[in-house]
Amino acid sequence: MIYILLPAYNEGKGIKILIEEIHREMKKQEEAFHILVIDDGSTDGTGDAAKEAGMDVTLEVIRHQANQGLGRAVQTGFRAARERGKENDIAIVMDADNTHPACYIPELAKKIREGYDLIIAGRFIKGAKEEGVPVLRFFLSRLSNSWYRLILPLKGVSDYTCGYRAYRIKLLNEAYDRFGDRFIEEDGFTCMFEILSKAKKLDARICQIPFRLRYDLKKDPSKMPVLHSIFRSFIRSLKVITR
Repeated sequence: MIYILLPAYNEGKGIKILIEEIHREMKKQEEAFHILVIDDGSTDGTGDAAKEAGMDVTLEVIRHQANQGLGRAVQTGFRAARERGKENDIAIVMDADNTHPACYIPELAKKIREGYDLIIAGRFIKGAKEEGVPVLRFFLSRLSNSWYRLILPLKGVSDYTCGYRAYRIKLLNEAYDRFGDRFIEEDGFTCMFEILSKAKKLDARICQIPFRLRYDLKKDPSKMPVLHSIFRSFIRSLKVITR
């Protein structure tokens, strides 16, 4: 079983398109899947739009009454996947804004079945491509990832911040057994770096695949203040590696 986790905050315009794309891709694979939409306090009908799109697929919407941030939404999604899944099932986390094409789900799942525990869809490796990314975001993402590589070197990892990842549920179980809810303490996008930091302590087998980031297909405006978030993450990441 593949659990597809979609943390979403005010993605009402695009989430229906993404769910329909996931459905088409998974239908070709003829593989059991379950979509979990974590509606993180949206005010634009994101959860209702997801339910409408998911009428003919296995889909649940889990709602936060108020916006709690990406880290809390991913935490909720992991908890739900662990409750429903078995150890060798797969949890795939995607951004809910159409920037992460569903066509990479089979390759991510394949790598888990080859023996890896955590797979990153990476932007900074041969074969990857980014389309429509604003210039400031383009350069700041590279700056932040250079910083993360400096303070937490991980063999074979160049993209520490992309949220498009696959996790073996066994790894998630081990992480929560060891760290409890401290597995994810960051509420912002620094949680993606934090997860890798904790996974390293568990000796997780990690690899990357190249993917095509489609920022040009994003339907809703970004909710992240880029400059503030990047520089805040530099400070937060130092706290992460000293925990």
